[in-house]
Amino acid sequence: MLDSSNNYKPKVCVDITLKNTGGSKIDITKLIDKHGTETTGTSLLSQLDSTTIDPGATINGISECYTPTAPDSSQTDPDLAGYTDTVSATGHPHSAAAGVTVDATDKSATCLLCPGAGN
Repeated sequence: MLDSSNNYKPKVCVDITLKNTGGSKIDITKLIDKHGTETTGTSLLSQLDSTTIDPGATINGISECYTPTAPDSSQTDPDLAGYTDTVSATGHPHSAAAGVTVDATDKSATCLLCPGAGN
């Protein structure tokens, strides 16, 4: 996809899966997707049917698409352009007292723009 200045502007889509690998239910309080070097990110909590995950359960179907302002490292060659996303999640045990939190390990992925893939 090209913008009005004839610069490429890809649409980047991210699919996210959450899995509770612990032994108790977890109530998710934050689910954030940060694009590239963003400091705040986008909240994805509204996409969840339930913010509670049972032990061993997986939540699929969380996704976000956006048009990045620039590729990583300001790459100008579309065949080499990459885009990084980092997803973080925070919650607390379902039956725990207030103040107890569970932080998931942040997950990052960098994907290259696929040559010839179109828009």
